Amino acid sequence: LGLGNRAIRASGTTWSYLPVPSSGWLSDHSKATAISPNGTYIGGVDTRTQSSPAVNEAQPVAWNTTVLSALLAGTGLNASRGGEALAVNNSGEFVGQRTLQAGTGSTYVPRGFRSRINGATVLETDMLIPPAQPSTPSIKDVPSASL
Repeated sequence: LGLGNRAIRASGTTWSYLPVPSSGWLSDHSKATAISPNGTYIGGVDTRTQSSPAVNEAQPVAWNTTVLSALLAGTGLNASRGGEALAVNNSGEFVGQRTLQAGTGSTYVPRGFRSRINGATVLETDMLIPPAQPSTPSIKDVPSASL
C-alpha cells in the first residue's frame, strides 16, 4: 500500500514504512503496487529527481522484509525513463514495465519485463519482446507492459 509518498505494509494490526536508502539513486518517494501471495516479496516504484534535465525518474523496485533493491541493471537500462514493478509471485519473479528507447529515432515506448527468481536484477535479455506484426517496422517500437 502507499501512504503519502512512502510505501507501507501491514503486519497484523500494525503498519510500517517500507525501507528506503538514505542516499543514492533512490529517494523516499515510493509506492508499493504488488505483493506475493506468501507475503515475502513486495514490488513497486521509487523515484528521484534528476538535475539535468530536471525530471522525475521512476525505478522499478523490490522489497523483502528489510531490504529495498532496484530491479533494473545499470548497463543498458539506466536511462532517464519511467517504469514500475506491477506483480510478483511466491518465487520472487517480478513483472512490470519500463519505458525504453524504441528502435527508430528518439521515440520511447513502455516495454514489459520479467525478472528471474528472488527479485534478481532485470537485464536487457529480461525485457519481453511483443509479437511482431506485419505492419510493424521494429518489434522494439511496440508498446507492452506485464500487468
